[in-house]
Amino acid sequence: MRGARDSAAHAAPGHVKPLHAGMFGLPRAYRLKGPRFRAAFDAGTTRAGRYVVMWIRRTDAMPGQVGFVATKRMFARAVDRNRARRLMREAYRLTRPSLIEPVDIVLLARRPILNARLPEVAAALRDMCRQARLWRDVT
Repeated sequence: MRGARDSAAHAAPGHVKPLHAGMFGLPRAYRLKGPRFRAAFDAGTTRAGRYVVMWIRRTDAMPGQVGFVATKRMFARAVDRNRARRLMREAYRLTRPSLIEPVDIVLLARRPILNARLPEVAAALRDMCRQARLWRDVT
């Protein structure tokens, strides 16, 4: 049985429902995979913050997508990797409406993210996006 979260991923091809405040999770259409993921790593510019390292690649493909990485080398326990990815995913979901499109982003978790709360991670991601000139103020 599919929930409301999956319905956006299974919409008509080329059509992605916009994210809104009442929607939790990140639809599959916004997830970076395959060659675009590798291209963001290889050709993207890098920004480093306290909790994440961000690779940014401007693209023509809509919508802009995001990938999340929490390595076993950095986080030995699976529960820690999952927490790091969950924090990054939610911080991105909250930040996404203010990002300039289209852009592909890869977020790599750093160890301090385990001791951080969501508002701290979201604020750090927001600051990194402003520095990278990906931010537009939404009123």
